Amino acid sequence: FHNTKILKEIFEECWQEVFLYDSFNDEKITYSQFFDKILDFKDNMLANGIKKNDFLCVILENSVDLVTLFFSSLLIGNTIIPIDPRKGKTEREEILNQFSKKKIISSKNNSVHDSFIEIDKLKDQFHKSSIKDLEIFYHVDFEKNFLITFTSGTSGTQKGVIHSFRNLIQSALSF
Repeated sequence: FHNTKILKEIFEECWQEVFLYDSFNDEKITYSQFFDKILDFKDNMLANGIKKNDFLCVILENSVDLVTLFFSSLLIGNTIIPIDPRKGKTEREEILNQFSKKKIISSKNNSVHDSFIEIDKLKDQFHKSSIKDLEIFYHVDFEKNFLITFTSGTSGTQKGVIHSFRNLIQSALSF
């Protein structure tokens, strides 16, 4: 299978259907509306100094913003490191200290790092995309390291597990 084809076809076929439900705002978001959010986040991330191959340490609750950030990062070529906001400061710092070239994205500055970007700075909306804009998926490297999740560290230091987007898609298709 080809990841680009899968993503592009899913968005094309479901363009006006509901992609997700935002229970916080009691709002249904269609694939087209979500794609607009992805493009807005991508442009705002670039405007805020996020570059290809940056590590993005993301300290956010599960939300539409979190999902949007994942897809936008896929388009830019970032590696996401999700950090549970309920982790203690020591555990957070243990993960953050493993990455030198990083940006920290959160809803509030719960870190002393100067590479912090507040999630609200990425939300400005100005895109109204069309199905033709989905061709942006052709420029994505699905083999690149996309996600690093950390073990709980029950037997010592937390350890990172690296995933490509292709690996995540293949796992999802297997289930």
